[in-house]
Amino acid sequence: MKTVSSRMLLLFGLALGLALNSCAAPSHQRHAMAICYVGTPEYEEKIARFRLTPAEAASRVADYIRARTPDTFAEPKLHVTGRHLLVINGAYHFFSPQKTGGIPLTGYYVDGMTGRVEFRKVDGSIPYPAK
Repeated sequence: MKTVSSRMLLLFGLALGLALNSCAAPSHQRHAMAICYVGTPEYEEKIARFRLTPAEAASRVADYIRARTPDTFAEPKLHVTGRHLLVINGAYHFFSPQKTGGIPLTGYYVDGMTGRVEFRKVDGSIPYPAK
């Protein structure tokens, strides 16, 4: 019986270790995504492993928007590409600022390794980082 409880304790410890991530995640979404805020050590660690820099990701978003709406003169600036304050899982996240009291999860996601851009409609938001 002692072996079973030791194994369960070990499994629990491993599960807890995997669940705890250096990146913040809303408690209701912790199982689904890892979120790192710009300017944190966790963010810097995460993007150091990416192939794309934040500037390259913003440029990809601008190209993506320009390709879908040729009339738009899309530059990688705030008013066109949105703001970048997060890395969600393995992607840079760009969003349009809204008066929601938080960062909307809907936005442009740029895979940090492949550079693939996609617009995702995601319900919910997360709090802005503490200043």
